Amino acid sequence: MKFDPTSIGKAQNNLPPRIVLSGEPKAGKTTFAAKAPNPLFIPIVGEEGCDGIIDEQGNAVDVHSTPVVQSYNQLVEVLEWLATGEHDYKTVVIDSLSTAERMIWEDLCKADGSKSIELVAGGYGKGYTMTLERFRNITHLISQLREKRKMIAILISHVTPRALTDAESNEQYDAFDLSLNKKVTALFQQWADFMVFASKSYYITEDNKRVEQDMNKLVVHGKAHLPIGGRGITKLMPKEVELTWDSFYKAVKQAKTQNKEGK
Repeated sequence: MKFDPTSIGKAQNNLPPRIVLSGEPKAGKTTFAAKAPNPLFIPIVGEEGCDGIIDEQGNAVDVHSTPVVQSYNQLVEVLEWLATGEHDYKTVVIDSLSTAERMIWEDLCKADGSKSIELVAGGYGKGYTMTLERFRNITHLISQLREKRKMIAILISHVTPRALTDAESNEQYDAFDLSLNKKVTALFQQWADFMVFASKSYYITEDNKRVEQDMNKLVVHGKAHLPIGGRGITKLMPKEVELTWDSFYKAVKQAKTQNKEGK
């Protein structure tokens, strides 16, 4: 089939962000996502759901949610409906990637008749490769929502702490990794526009100083012990902002303006 040159058009810019949001337990990840524009939550089996979300002022936050997704195929069906169905949702929230991975493992084990993901398709890591393929399809479907329906994506992930020691004080502190297989983590690192971390206690600076926080923060970049980063304008943003959607998106818009002006 020959390439059709009439298909060439202007590349899209200023598309809605694809965000991977991780953080400490009860730091406020769900509340952050709930205050994004007109969100639809997709809770994955194993999560608590969206009951009892409270904002920064202690007020209840009502959000729309699908029934709890029980399988990979159900998740795909919801994303496909968001791409083609009639709705006015502006944000899709998957809660969480960590439980979605376990759900995919269970699907694969059941289909293969295996007792663990390590044994699927004869082992040798094939089960993890099949899991990665399913997550690639999920990212493809979400990118379609972003491009065709102009939807923001917020994908929540749990984290796994690991102990590190301060080189000067000899104090121990927690570093964090996404609670995902390393191959899946790498996929989202390449795909996401922003990987941000909700922190409720303290952080370690680049020179290994422990800094206490008096309120919850959203760490955007500059902290090597956290699963954060992104592309493009990320480093034009503050290293951290208040853990609210309005504060984050204000920083995004300011960074886009700086980038456009070449400052």
